[in-house]
Amino acid sequence: MVTIDGRSIGDSTRIIAATEERWPHPPLYPEDAAQRRRALELEQFFDEELGPYIRRAFYHELLPYAELVVPLFTDGRPATTRPVLGMGFPMLRVAMRRRFQISPPAAADSRAKIVAAIDRLEREISPSGYLVGDSFTVADLTAAALLYAVARPPELPYMRWSPTRTCRLSGASFSTRWASDPVAGASPRSTVGTAAALPS
Repeated sequence: MVTIDGRSIGDSTRIIAATEERWPHPPLYPEDAAQRRRALELEQFFDEELGPYIRRAFYHELLPYAELVVPLFTDGRPATTRPVLGMGFPMLRVAMRRRFQISPPAAADSRAKIVAAIDRLEREISPSGYLVGDSFTVADLTAAALLYAVARPPELPYMRWSPTRTCRLSGASFSTRWASDPVAGASPRSTVGTAAALPS
């Protein structure tokens, strides 16, 4: 949820569209019609075929650890918020597992979906390092927003937990998979890093 010019917006696609309208430079939507269609198609793919599954897989790994999840939900909020949420966390954990349909079989299916989405991401990255054309677009932004917790680029200062302790998103560590760039200097890690480095 974000508020732009007094208007609250919740859906990620609508947030991006409103951001583009309010701050059109640099543009997130390519001027070329074919590139624009491809960028929007990739945005929809990552939003629908990665977003729900990466959230389920991560919460499956993180929810047993209140000391990790509570700071995530209270970052930037008054100091009194953390102990209150900490006391209510057992009930929140049950509610989140129900809300996101979190279970070991569902998490395993989600990990497979994440791998498939990353495989497509690696296929789609162009020699420029971007997903569409020669500039950062809505497609890169959507992928980066969803994959930041996996890629863990150094530009993101609020990643405070150790993924080796909590996140088993595949048989082999995603960190190991992304230790080197698979596409001539372009990788999911570099895509996420580009998003984090953009000026505000």
